[in-house]
Amino acid sequence: MARPRSDFGETRADAPFRLKRRLWASIELDDNYASIKKALDDGAPVDSKDEDGRTPLVYVLRYRKKNWPKIAGLLISNGANVRLKCGKAKHKETALDILIQINDEEALEVIEQYAMDAITA
Repeated sequence: MARPRSDFGETRADAPFRLKRRLWASIELDDNYASIKKALDDGAPVDSKDEDGRTPLVYVLRYRKKNWPKIAGLLISNGANVRLKCGKAKHKETALDILIQINDEEALEVIEQYAMDAITA
């Protein structure tokens, strides 16, 4: 029996990959809080890794685009692992390592507030 296909020729088994791709596109291309939240609400894996071995949280913290504290808080509130080692070979780092390096108290407060608001909502 053939697997059921969507209008786009994808099977249900393709859904996790599609969600991961949508999450990463939202983070890398448009840095849009609403589209990232929608991807996570739809089941995108919060700790999925890109081709360089980075998680969305590590990417957001490393490149700090316009909405980065808010988006980092959203990812953390959705279960992003701050201790997951990311990267290639010897250059592995965790989100926690990057947060310590950032040393920006105001940004860290924003991240903490968004994470707490999402947890208590």
